[in-house]
Amino acid sequence: MGIYHYTSAQGVLGLLQHGEFWATEINFMNDYRELHEGIAVLNLLKDRFKTALNKIEISSHNEQEFNETFEIIIEMTVDMVKASTTNIVSFSTDEDYLRQWMSYCPSNNGYCIEFDKEKLANYCSSKNLQLSKVEYNIGTVLSGKEYLDLNNIILEVVAEVYRWQFPDKEIKSESVKLRFNKAENLTSLIKRLQFIVARIKPSKFVDENEYRIIDFSPNVPQQYRERNGVIIPYKEIPFPIEAITKITIGPSSNQELAKKGLEILRGTLKEKYLKKDELLDFKIVLSECSLRQF
Repeated sequence: MGIYHYTSAQGVLGLLQHGEFWATEINFMNDYRELHEGIAVLNLLKDRFKTALNKIEISSHNEQEFNETFEIIIEMTVDMVKASTTNIVSFSTDEDYLRQWMSYCPSNNGYCIEFDKEKLANYCSSKNLQLSKVEYNIGTVLSGKEYLDLNNIILEVVAEVYRWQFPDKEIKSESVKLRFNKAENLTSLIKRLQFIVARIKPSKFVDENEYRIIDFSPNVPQQYRERNGVIIPYKEIPFPIEAITKITIGPSSNQELAKKGLEILRGTLKEKYLKKDELLDFKIVLSECSLRQF
């Protein structure tokens, strides 16, 4: 399956020559409400936690302690989300899509880069990054297998934190299996909740059909670029160059000339990457969108 990154000629040059994404800091994305929808999900999880407690046998007093513990975990997650630097690389599942050309590419200067989704996902997993489908309906996140898995993890963590804080109190539960120590489990849960927060957007953006690479790495140096008079923070994130499978040249009065230039660049860079035992080999096609550009 392919996913598609829309950019300019300058963006194509950077990606091909350096094999790096420029991951934009999330507060500078096109949706100025980024993170708000995700934090709303955390609050809904708090409300639903009482239902999850029905799975284990505890007294009403212990149930109150469980709820208070989980609320603290949610507060910790929100604080970490607000304090962390979250960087994003955006893709769409739609190839050669008019709205994407108009929204994310300059006039006469648009390129749509196709990436092999599986190769990107495998690479991200190995680098502590996450390639995720963006959700535009909070209900989708709070239903299905993912929510059930998350509920089980929440129960495990809260039970372990509770037992750690109150060692003299016994939790009667056969369904809660504590697989890790309290620190590892708590860190894992908060990180998972952070990723959920970063992949939820308002329903008004649903036609973008977005996937995104999410980066929470605090140790990667932040860079800066200018766009429309605004200084934009970003991080450089390497990617496997062989993940690029096709580039579509967008609607333009110079499509054929743009294609010729890209073909020459591809030939030059192919030799460069071969010396590093990396394969750069992608198709070049022209957009079929009949958008007149002036």
